[in-house]
Amino acid sequence: MKIRAGLFLILILGLPNSSFPQETYDNNFYEGIFSNIYLNHHPNIRAEAMGRGLSASDNGDYAPLYNPALSSLTKGVKVNYSYSQQESEKPSLNYYEASYSNQKMGSIGLSAYYYSKSPLSGWFIEMQNHKSYYDALYTINYAREVSKDFYAGINFNVFHYSQIYDSWTTFDYLIFEDGFSFDAGVLKKFELSKEQGTQIAEVSAAFYNLTNSKYTHDSYGYTYKSPLPSILRIGGSYLFKAGTETLNGKFYPVTSFTHIEFEKVVNSNLGIFVKVGQEITLHEVLSLRAGMFFINRKDLDVYSVNDFISSQFLWGGGVNFPFHKFFNLKKDFTLKIDYAKTDFSGYINPYGYREYYSTGIYNSLGLSLNYGL
Repeated sequence: MKIRAGLFLILILGLPNSSFPQETYDNNFYEGIFSNIYLNHHPNIRAEAMGRGLSASDNGDYAPLYNPALSSLTKGVKVNYSYSQQESEKPSLNYYEASYSNQKMGSIGLSAYYYSKSPLSGWFIEMQNHKSYYDALYTINYAREVSKDFYAGINFNVFHYSQIYDSWTTFDYLIFEDGFSFDAGVLKKFELSKEQGTQIAEVSAAFYNLTNSKYTHDSYGYTYKSPLPSILRIGGSYLFKAGTETLNGKFYPVTSFTHIEFEKVVNSNLGIFVKVGQEITLHEVLSLRAGMFFINRKDLDVYSVNDFISSQFLWGGGVNFPFHKFFNLKKDFTLKIDYAKTDFSGYINPYGYREYYSTGIYNSLGLSLNYGL
């Protein structure tokens, strides 16, 4: 009798795992996960002021988040840092990047991008561990010049995502997810006639989340999967430098840089982003920037028929210190300081309600240091 009772107990305990397997809801439609890292904010302050697009940049600053191929445009040691802060205490964003590049090996770099979320509220939430309540993207980037003036690059990313999950019960709770993804990009440069000064045109293409990586969490015996954005960017730019010869080499009193980009989140019903930006640099020191972006989109709810037009005018500036020209140094040594102020108050977030999105005013500061070995 005891033996039969024991076998019956084992059978009952085993039923939940054997007879009732955990059900999985696998969604392929992008609903806004990680949009504050990938889409809403831009650590490259120059890009933020120029319509939020810079996949065909003329330098390698902040390359991993715009086009993995760009990093090989900068030679030597490069360090980038930027900080964006809402006028209130939170949220805030920090970006760190360091890389090394030369002609033979190409460029290899590491970067980390943190989105510190607003403080949590609620008795039950406050009782939980908040140490992991942030979003982060860690990237290893490699790029090189494959053939003359043709560049290619890849990213390997590890992401950390956290959010408050609405359990439809008395209390909400925190959920966290870590995963990985891959990105790739290419860039082609065309050097035009030098009769009226240095002229360079560029075309680029980059695709983010090649692996269709997804955010996954378990709840009450169910597994939910939601994809990160899969982003296609196609860009073009035109650089014009009016130069004169000096004792310390060529000096450029006026530099003009124009950029246009088309961006599509291919796993969503968002329309195509059009991003346009212009930069004027005087005496290689002072840069003035302005840009706009436009998007025609539908609600992320697949049953919605509502269309929205989102657009915004952006501006900013920067100061560049080419110390190698100031002090006649043999190696390039440059420091850049960039600033932008962005007002999201009148901006319709096109990425949906599933991701927390701040509508405040952000002040952003960026520092870039490059030393050519």
